[in-house]
Amino acid sequence: MRYNKHMHDAKQNQKGAVSLFVIIFAALLISVVTVSFTRLMISEQQQAVVVDLSKSANDSALAGVEDVKRAMAEYQGCLEDPTKSGCAKLIGDIDSTECNKFVSNVTATNSDEVLVQQSSSDLSLNQAYTCTLVQMQTPDFKGSLLPNGSKIIPLVGATAFSSVTIRWFSNSDTQNVSNIDLEKLSTKQPLYTNWPTDRPPIMRVQLMQYGSDFTLSSFNENDSGNSNNSTAFLYPNGVSGVSLPNSRSADKINIYGPRKSATITPDSITCSGNISAGGYACSAEIVLPSVIGGGSRNAFVRLSSIYQGTSYSVELKNGAGVVDFDGVQPAIDSTGRANDIFRRVQSRVELSDPNFPYPNAAVDITGNFCKNFVITDNKDDYSTKCTP
Repeated sequence: MRYNKHMHDAKQNQKGAVSLFVIIFAALLISVVTVSFTRLMISEQQQAVVVDLSKSANDSALAGVEDVKRAMAEYQGCLEDPTKSGCAKLIGDIDSTECNKFVSNVTATNSDEVLVQQSSSDLSLNQAYTCTLVQMQTPDFKGSLLPNGSKIIPLVGATAFSSVTIRWFSNSDTQNVSNIDLEKLSTKQPLYTNWPTDRPPIMRVQLMQYGSDFTLSSFNENDSGNSNNSTAFLYPNGVSGVSLPNSRSADKINIYGPRKSATITPDSITCSGNISAGGYACSAEIVLPSVIGGGSRNAFVRLSSIYQGTSYSVELKNGAGVVDFDGVQPAIDSTGRANDIFRRVQSRVELSDPNFPYPNAAVDITGNFCKNFVITDNKDDYSTKCTP
């Protein structure tokens, strides 16, 4: 009986040890899971805070851009009347390399930054933009065109220029960046309905310029190769999927006018069929004719994207050197802050000469267009409907 009792006690002790081991293991497992889950929650929370602060910092930088735009609106008013109060300082501050010097003309600065808040007591988000700078001279003019859209660009250089380089169709215009369609299309098929979506558009380039002596009749003249009104159609060609070296010179086109013969075909432009490394697929350098009558050049170029939308870049050149645009599309550099997170934004804005406003187009439509002309003394005779 004593032997059996000892055996029974031993078994009970073993069961108790196993139970204790299971409890300890389960407690450790629960502790590990709890700590891991807690760390994961803290990490996700920190990530969410960083993302939120990053977006807030970006918003602060954009607020700086908007304040620069307000200052630029004031600046343009000063160009019309430089004698207005505060204009001398505003004009002097436009090219300053000191942070927030230009925006200080339209908003109050707090030490070295401008607070972004709805009211003077709203500091909960701790947002501000720390530095805004304006660069009036830029190396190019950038933009985008809708299908069959157009854009007039003033050609105003910091120094004299003799040609314009136009680049179009970048990575943002297609998802098939490594196999851009440049195969020849059948002339028997309508180009508009058969133009591939991965093919650069035809670019129409229209030059309008005048010199010291301006007459309307000069736009219909061709004085010994000189012209004030010229047009070229740049047709994309090349091999699909084949990239061209970035160092390749742009195709040179001698644009002349004012009227081209109906037998002259569009100018063929060799485009890259693979832009996975970046850049633009097509590039053409337009050699500008001299202005009729001589004198300083006042010029505009009108770009039209035919059959397809596209992004583009325009660059002024004098020989092999690049000439900066002056006051046409200034660059704004703004750095925003939210707590201790910083974001930097760079954007372009367009300025027009307030002393020489010009329309982008007299009429610009994508569908039908119709006009009714009525001369009557009875207002009920006017029709509000037009059926083209």
